[in-house]
Amino acid sequence: MNADQFSAAVAMARSDVRLDQYDTGILLGFGLPDFNQVHILLEVAAACIRWQCGTMSGGWDNEAMEECRVAFRHKVIIVGSDHTITPPLSRE
Repeated sequence: MNADQFSAAVAMARSDVRLDQYDTGILLGFGLPDFNQVHILLEVAAACIRWQCGTMSGGWDNEAMEECRVAFRHKVIIVGSDHTITPPLSRE
């Protein structure tokens, strides 16, 4: 998973896109050294990020986000997406 894909997954995780229909079971144990590389949709990564990094108070755990970013870099291959998330336009 490259940096642009991770940014898109984070944007999707932070959005109101419904992700509960995507099974994240394939990512169980993704932080372990012997976890094998997997091929998934962007939505599966976003659902995992939402679960791992979202806090009960509505914020985001940046340390968990970094752990996901590092682990996903070599262990996750994104094969497509059912949605398109674009970053908000900056207002100048």
